[in-house]
Amino acid sequence: ELRTVDFSKLAEHARSLDGQVFSFGDRKELRLALLGRHQTKNAAVALTALDALRARGWKIPEAAIREGLATVVWRGRFELLRREPGLWSLGGLVDGSDIVTELDVELVFVDGMREDQSCEILSEADTSEAALAKLDTVARPWRLRLGLDFVSGASTTVLDHVQSCLEMARERLALVVRREDGEIEVLPPKSLGEQIEEYRLNAELNGLSEMRVLKVSREVRRTASCPRDIEDYRLLLDVWREVSKTRTDIFQLEKELNRNRNGGRDVMSCAFSREHNRRYSDAWSLKCDVDAETCVVAQSRDGTKTWRYDDETDRFRYKGFRLFGLGFGAQSVRDGGKVLDLKLIPLSVNLYLEAYVGNDGEPVALGLLTVQE
Repeated sequence: ELRTVDFSKLAEHARSLDGQVFSFGDRKELRLALLGRHQTKNAAVALTALDALRARGWKIPEAAIREGLATVVWRGRFELLRREPGLWSLGGLVDGSDIVTELDVELVFVDGMREDQSCEILSEADTSEAALAKLDTVARPWRLRLGLDFVSGASTTVLDHVQSCLEMARERLALVVRREDGEIEVLPPKSLGEQIEEYRLNAELNGLSEMRVLKVSREVRRTASCPRDIEDYRLLLDVWREVSKTRTDIFQLEKELNRNRNGGRDVMSCAFSREHNRRYSDAWSLKCDVDAETCVVAQSRDGTKTWRYDDETDRFRYKGFRLFGLGFGAQSVRDGGKVLDLKLIPLSVNLYLEAYVGNDGEPVALGLLTVQE
C-alpha cells in the first residue's frame, strides 16, 4: 500500500540549538533532536511510515516513538559539536592559563566533496622588528578565515582542522594569557623559538620584554649601532625589574666585553637622556682581573674607572683613591661620594644592561651595552 505524507498536518512550534518542537496530526508537542527545518518533514515521513507498520500489526509503543525523536543523532548533519567554544577551547594551546587574546574568525562553510577545508591567517605576523616593537599586553585579536566542511563525510575532521589552523597561527602570532597568579603575560610566536635560543636571551625575561630585547638584538646585529627607538630605552626599567637578580659572572664579562678576548668586537654604551631628550653613545671597554675581582672600564667621554666586585650586594663598587682612610677625588656613594655602584647584566648575545645603582639598590640610570659583530 502506497501512502503519501500529509504535510498540512505538520505544525512547527519552536527551534533552538537543543532541537525542535512540532506537532503532526494527533501527535502534539513532539521533540526532535535534529537541527534544520527540513528535519521536521523527514520526521513526518518517518511517523507516517510507523503508522503504516502499526496498521499491519507491528507493536511500536508511542513512548518509544517520542523517545526516538527526542534522542536521535545524525553525525555531520548540522550536528552540534560544542556550545560556545570560542574556538580557543578547541585548540589546547596553553596549559594552566586563561587566553586573553580574542579570535576574530570568518567562517566559510564548504562542501568537502567539491573543495578542501582551508585556513587563512589575516593578521600581520608578529615576527618582524616593526611588529615586535608594537606588541603590548593589550592583545590584538587573531584574525582568521576558516573554511570548514560540515557537509560531506569529512565533517568529522572539523575539530582537527580548527586545531591545526590555530597551531599554524601560533607559529606566527603572539598570544596574551593570564597566569594562575593573575599576571598578564605575552607569549612570543613559536617560530621565534630558534632565534630566542640563537640570541641567548636572559631566562628571567618574560614574554613582552623577551620579544623587545630580541627586537633590539636583531637591530643591533643588523645596523652595528645603538638602538634608535626611544621606547627601547624607556622600557629598561621594566627589564631591570625582571633581570636584576641575575648574578654577576666576572669570567663572562671578561670573555664578552674585553675586546682582546671577544674576537675584537667593539662595545658601545648606549643611553637616552629624558632631561635633554636625546640619545647618547660612547665607546666602552673593559678589562678584569678575575682573581682580584676588579675591572677597569674605559669610556671615551668619562675616562677610566676601576671597580671592585662586592659579592654581598652583587654589584661593582667604585674604587676611588683613599689614603689613611681619607678619600681624594671621586668616591663611591658608599664612602659618601657620588659615584654610583655598577651592575652589568647580560640580556642577549650582544646586549648588556648597564645599571648605575644607589645605596638602596634601586637604579638611578640605565643604559645598554652593545657588542658589535
